[in-house]
Amino acid sequence: LRKELSRTTKPEELEMIKEAFKKFDKDGSNSICIKELQAMCAEMGKKLNDSQAQAAMRQLDKNGDASVDFDEFLLWWQCTPGMGGYDHVDLGFLKAKLALKSRAKAAFSKVQRKKIENPNEFV
Repeated sequence: LRKELSRTTKPEELEMIKEAFKKFDKDGSNSICIKELQAMCAEMGKKLNDSQAQAAMRQLDKNGDASVDFDEFLLWWQCTPGMGGYDHVDLGFLKAKLALKSRAKAAFSKVQRKKIENPNEFV
């Protein structure tokens, strides 16, 4: 993951990313350990064995402390796979699934609050 090749994040997307990070930081340590990474992937429908989880952790963990802090999580989110970003297939799957879930949550929230003026916006 290379910061110089990452994209910027809109404020509303940043809030969604923070929410996702907190959800998977089960012990409240402000970092995601390898077991939490495996649980996060499993919740998204992709079980990682120990060697797959270790490979994913090596790509995410930039400071070598065997966990992913929010800045590392954000960098992963902002990077494009294969273009200075990660190349671990499971990380790409996980990122796509998290993005889809957050967009669906935002859309359903708008429907519940009756904030959609154009029905095609929901579609």
